[in-house]
Amino acid sequence: MKKWTLVAAGAVGFLLGSRAGHGPYEQVERQIRRVGRHPDVRKVTDQVGQSAAQVGDAASATVSSMAGQASDAVSEAGRKVADSVSDTTGKASDQAAGTIQQAGDQAADKIGPEGSS
Repeated sequence: MKKWTLVAAGAVGFLLGSRAGHGPYEQVERQIRRVGRHPDVRKVTDQVGQSAAQVGDAASATVSSMAGQASDAVSEAGRKVADSVSDTTGKASDQAAGTIQQAGDQAADKIGPEGSS
């Protein structure tokens, strides 16, 4: 509903503006330029520009800092996972070596001294 109201208002404004001609448009444009050249308006627009730049710098610094912290956290998590995997594989390797040693000992027991040359 609101969308159609906006479209209808735009159409009415366009029709009325086109009937009025180019003269009123130029008059409004001149007034806007005159206001834009006023020292007080320029002062305020400069202040707004400076404030926007400061806010942008602060936002950039915050985002950069947070990105660094996130990167550090991900790196630390990766190190922990790698250490955990290494520990697990080390334990599994030790366990496998122990099992192989036991199997070798059992085989040697079954063969006995006569199996050796």
